[in-house]
Amino acid sequence: MELVNQTFYFIFGSLVLVIGIGAYRQYRLQNSKGHAFFWLLTLGLMVVSSFSFGLAAVFPGWLLALANTASVFSLLALALLFRSWNHPQEQAIRPITTYAFWLGFGVFLLAFSFLRTVLSFEDRITWIAGTYGVILIWALLELRQLYKKERSFHLLFLQFILVVELVLIFYRLYIAASTDISAANLFTEKPETAVIRIVFTSLSLLIYIAIGNFLYERLWRREEKKASDTETIMLSSLNSLALARDNETGNHIIRTQKYVRLLAERLKQMGHYTTILSKAKIDRLYRAAPLHDIGKIGIPDYILYKSGPLTKEEWGVMKTHTNIGEFVLSSAKPQLGDVNHSMVVEVAIEIAAAHHEQWDGGGYPHGLKGHDIPLAARIMSLADMYDALISERVYKREWTHQEAEEEITRRSGTQFDPLVVDAFKAEASQFAAIAQQYKDHPTDEHFPKFDGQSSEQKLQRAEDKFIFLFEHSPIGMAMVDYVTGEFIEVNPTLLAYTGYTKAEFLKLSFWDITPIEYEAQEKQQLEDLRHSGYFGPNEKEYIRKDGSRFPISIRGFSLDNVDGRKVVWGIIEDITPIKKAKQQEDSRNAVLEMLAKNAPTELVFERVVLDVERMYPDTICSLLLINEAGNGFQIGSAPHIPDCLNAAVAHLKIGVGAGTCGEAAATGSIVVAEDLKTHPNWAIYQDLVDQSGFLSCWSQPILSSTGKVLGTFASYRKKRYVPDEEHIKAIEDAANLVSIVIERKALEAQVQQLAFYDSLTMLPNRYLFMDRLQIAMIASKRSGRYGALIFVDLDSLKELNDEFGHHYGDLLLTETAKRLRDSVREVDTVARYGGDEFMVIMSDLGVDRALALEQAKLLAEKLLTALAIPYSFPSQVGDPNSALMEYLATASIGCKLFLDERESIQDLVKQSDQSMYRAKKAGGNRVDMADQA
Repeated sequence: MELVNQTFYFIFGSLVLVIGIGAYRQYRLQNSKGHAFFWLLTLGLMVVSSFSFGLAAVFPGWLLALANTASVFSLLALALLFRSWNHPQEQAIRPITTYAFWLGFGVFLLAFSFLRTVLSFEDRITWIAGTYGVILIWALLELRQLYKKERSFHLLFLQFILVVELVLIFYRLYIAASTDISAANLFTEKPETAVIRIVFTSLSLLIYIAIGNFLYERLWRREEKKASDTETIMLSSLNSLALARDNETGNHIIRTQKYVRLLAERLKQMGHYTTILSKAKIDRLYRAAPLHDIGKIGIPDYILYKSGPLTKEEWGVMKTHTNIGEFVLSSAKPQLGDVNHSMVVEVAIEIAAAHHEQWDGGGYPHGLKGHDIPLAARIMSLADMYDALISERVYKREWTHQEAEEEITRRSGTQFDPLVVDAFKAEASQFAAIAQQYKDHPTDEHFPKFDGQSSEQKLQRAEDKFIFLFEHSPIGMAMVDYVTGEFIEVNPTLLAYTGYTKAEFLKLSFWDITPIEYEAQEKQQLEDLRHSGYFGPNEKEYIRKDGSRFPISIRGFSLDNVDGRKVVWGIIEDITPIKKAKQQEDSRNAVLEMLAKNAPTELVFERVVLDVERMYPDTICSLLLINEAGNGFQIGSAPHIPDCLNAAVAHLKIGVGAGTCGEAAATGSIVVAEDLKTHPNWAIYQDLVDQSGFLSCWSQPILSSTGKVLGTFASYRKKRYVPDEEHIKAIEDAANLVSIVIERKALEAQVQQLAFYDSLTMLPNRYLFMDRLQIAMIASKRSGRYGALIFVDLDSLKELNDEFGHHYGDLLLTETAKRLRDSVREVDTVARYGGDEFMVIMSDLGVDRALALEQAKLLAEKLLTALAIPYSFPSQVGDPNSALMEYLATASIGCKLFLDERESIQDLVKQSDQSMYRAKKAGGNRVDMADQA
């Protein structure tokens, strides 16, 4: 029992130590606060308790007291952890809590050491178990309260485990009260109570795993929110940039957003453009609508804010705002990085570039017509026109809703898509309600008119514009002190790049966010500033607040501030999307180069898999190919997949519900399993889930150019995960690359088959035969063993063709090839030399010439016997079920030995041919040995 206890506690303590190291590294990586302290305390005390219990058998006394105290206070730290989640505002009093915690720890340790000498083992067990029970009830109450706020499966699982532990505690107290356990210490107690203690302790491991999963779930939610916030900030910045230069009002943006959503949803309800107007596309259209006139940022003030009508030349300049808008948004798109975000900008690009195009082709800038105009632009065109009509401008009066409706209806089929006009008429009352609810007021104009401004007003306006652009620029900007390198000013975009707050960032110098290996580059930038006043663009990396790095492009210039202070303005662009795109392109080019150089297929597949894993470090990939039977898989490449999963591939079948790969191959569509623990396709593979440690998987089918499924490309992660569109696109590209490799290799094999093999008999042709004969002669020279060349010619193929047709002649040749292959050894080569002539190369005969000659003669006679057996063919051409007809065909065979290369290949073939003709001249159906002639 003592050895079992020691082994258990050492193993358990080691496992908890591994979990604790991981939690500590996460704490250091994220600079976590709050709950992390109690989490690390829980794990640390449990490690101390486990190792102390393990050593207590050797050193009883104070180690046993330390083990019990650490165990109780580990559970107490767990309860405090749950409370810190419930009441994060209490973090300010954590130092007081910490002081009280360690004071209590010391008191409990001393009390246990004293009571151990005065209380019986049964009394000590009752005391410790009772203390556990009280703390467990408190922890359970805290968890219950937290579960009401966050409906997480992990919290529910934690409650279940705590209830089980509480039941075990009560049961342990019952045993202590009703049974004489008569043990000196825990190492001599009875098996029943020992099992309860071990199960209770083991359940703690499940608690720690569940907490770790819950913390990762929280982290994932926070990162998801951060990504969403980044998108919102970017789009808001672009919206504000559009609003800052447009002479419309803020309500104009709100109204047009609501108009386009109404039109899009009505079109979908009416059954129009349903494949285009998905829920996601309508949402992107709604968010992109405010950017329709962003191109006006490039229009000069004297035109944009002119009160009177524009001249022809000025109108020509004004019309360029569509091209400017398309350029601005196209330039901003790479900054978004995430595919979901950039798709919003793609819709905005369509709108900005084409919302002034007209259905009949009379619009600008490209004169697009009909369905060549993007649907988003057609919808925006009507919404923008309606809002312009019902709004008052310096050059026109406000129209009534009825007048606007009549005007838009009149332009159906000329300026507007008739289907969009139908949707507008169906929602006309809602348009009127929105127009009234968000009606403009005189104070809504956010910029004064251009005409009549004083120089001071213009200067103030220019300063306002600069501040606005600095705050809302989609590219990072910062001002740095030239002498000290300290940051003086920073815009929100650079803060979003690095993860700092503005207050935190302004306490840094550029050395705090620049890796040390770029020291030489930084010195060169300072040198460039001294000589020319500017530097860059240069590429380097910055360090985020969480310690991770990201690539940037930076340029800067120096100037004197208004107070005479010399500063450097830096313009910083996050080039992660550009780098990732280049990485994908480099990977593709490398694979295609390997393919061009005819590298082994296994190496090419492995390169594709490893490149995807390098691009997404948390992902482990597997490439499976359809087996020859077409009902299962074989491994193409899986360098980092655990052996248990690779071994299971042999038993995986193709079909709906058969894991993710089996269903992807059966349906030809991607299959995503966010949680392998709960996904129905993985229900029968839970042992593999546990062994591998994977929690999510998605499988992309590999399709040929004709749509045939060739295999699957699977991606695994050790946490629950749903791939985004960018990740899916990367896997699709990898699958397409694999498809190219497979089809190219298949084509090469087909070309090789045509080049080296006879298409009728599938035997090596004359070209390959000559190569095999040369190899056989070289091998004969090296080994000193004879070889033989046997020449076979059918005696009656021409008669069969003449009497029954060439179809029967082909059947005879095919069957002859089969009989020849079946009659020779595996090391021998059978080839079709041409027409009705076949060659057999015998290798590795005896070193004695007489013995080799006898061996060759025996094989030649065996071939003659096999070919003399009557052939059976269907009596009706093309009907294998028709009655059989028999045909007797014989052969003439010549044979010539060879030992080395003293005779040329041509001479050897010629002598075997002459030997065969002697057999045929003698009446056929016989063997002639050239070496006996």
